[in-house]
Amino acid sequence: MKLNVAGAADLSAVVSAIALAAVEASAKAELAAAAKKWAGSASDRSVR
Repeated sequence: MKLNVAGAADLSAVVSAIALAAVEASAKAELAAAAKKWAGSASDRSVR
């Protein structure tokens, strides 16, 4: 029983770590896209 509980806790920790990593990666990708868009619009404004 103890092994099963420990295994479930480990699995839960692994799943949350993976979910957290996915959320962070997605947030970084969105941030990068927003920065790229902002940089692009800033350079567009300076060209005009």
